[in-house]
Amino acid sequence: MPDRKRRPQGSGGLRRRGESWQSTITDPRTGRTRYRTWPSSMTVRQVERAHADWVADVRNRRAGDRQLTVGQYLERWLDRRPDMSPQTLARHTTSVRAISRQLGAVRLAELDGLLVAEMLTDMRRKDGRPVSAATVKAVRSTLSSALADAVVWGLVPANVAQHARLPRAARTTRAT
Repeated sequence: MPDRKRRPQGSGGLRRRGESWQSTITDPRTGRTRYRTWPSSMTVRQVERAHADWVADVRNRRAGDRQLTVGQYLERWLDRRPDMSPQTLARHTTSVRAISRQLGAVRLAELDGLLVAEMLTDMRRKDGRPVSAATVKAVRSTLSSALADAVVWGLVPANVAQHARLPRAARTTRAT
């Protein structure tokens, strides 16, 4: 049996399927296998070159989105969700403003759980006046929903706000 040249680890697979060629690769952001089919009219060298280009695109994909900030993404997210009721849209818009004040300049790809936790903690003690626990919960909910869509759209690998703990609510005493 002749020795076959093996591709380097992580470069995907290429095989003949019937009359066409099929490329496979594991997406580094989502962990899912992606497939692409090439026509049988291409030569082996053309298919290998196209496969290599496609693998490079998947590995380095969305180069423009690497510069996308949290504030920019949240604005685009609001525009792309026309299925929300007016009340939900108003609540999310208010929360997006609060998130953008603190995390708006952070790149979406660099957002991590620690930054989210710090933002939520800082919100509780804003300018000496306490922000209600319901407001902080709504902000986390909005950020978690937006990041869940970002995961589905392939912009981030995981939703870092999903497991962020809410800061403890301060006890208030009411005078009656």
